[in-house]
Amino acid sequence: MKCQNCGATVPEDVIFCPYCGTKIKDINASQPKQEEKKDKNTYNNEEILKEMKCPNCGAPLNPLPGESIVVCSYCGTTIFLNPNGGWAKVKKHLILDIMVPNSEKALNILHDYMDSSILHRHRFEKSTILSNNLLYVPYWIVKASYIANFVYMKTEVQSFGGRTVVQEIPMPGMESGEVYIPIIGISNLKEFQPEDYEFTIIKAREIRESDVSGSVKLMNGDIKVDAIENNKNNYVINFVNRKIRKRYKKIQSISINPNVEEIFILHAPIWKFEIEFPGLMKKTNHKEVILMDGSNGMIMEKIKEE
Repeated sequence: MKCQNCGATVPEDVIFCPYCGTKIKDINASQPKQEEKKDKNTYNNEEILKEMKCPNCGAPLNPLPGESIVVCSYCGTTIFLNPNGGWAKVKKHLILDIMVPNSEKALNILHDYMDSSILHRHRFEKSTILSNNLLYVPYWIVKASYIANFVYMKTEVQSFGGRTVVQEIPMPGMESGEVYIPIIGISNLKEFQPEDYEFTIIKAREIRESDVSGSVKLMNGDIKVDAIENNKNNYVINFVNRKIRKRYKKIQSISINPNVEEIFILHAPIWKFEIEFPGLMKKTNHKEVILMDGSNGMIMEKIKEE
């Protein structure tokens, strides 16, 4: 049986079309005008993809889920996939605005971060900034809730007959919450993958066509949504596992129940700094890569390189 509103093939016993939500039993063949008036929102994902053609040469476009820009492989035309059009119905695109817009402001933040420790006073001044670049990096965001049950060892000090005894006692723990886990969307940019960082999603907005022509260009990802879907529970389990083990140093056992609610693309502005600084004995230099969230000035990740 076909839905007379959107044309999709639906099971015989359904009351509502699973694609457009129309009540099947209320439709009759004497209403042909509904076909002309149907909103684009009623199209299913497959129909949306069929409509995507290059406006210059008419060739079919085959965007990856999560892409906001497509270059036609036949004529080279660059096409922005308008978030208010069909592609927005396939995957959600969000973007974080750049709040650290220039090198001077970024380096000031980096200076304060590098010199914050008493053991590393004037470390920034002693270092050489090899490069500093601002990029819009696409991340798949895995939004999930979780419940974690674990057992950790708690240290207790007790007195027996004038003697002090230090004991480690197993204690049960439980934690629940929500996480927005970023997974890098470009296979050759693995250095931009943070281990524990979460972006401030509340500050993200829907992507606009004007974002494409900005001074910092948006990039398309090549990691398909299927790869994220296939590993979504592992992403949550590993992320929460690290998060809990950082707070409770002696975990004996842990069980994490993930519930992935949504997967979408976030374009995040990232400052990447490559730094060289002298070692403690001043015999060899060390290199470090530091990633900074350009939407809030927070340090995301620090990677040491010899």
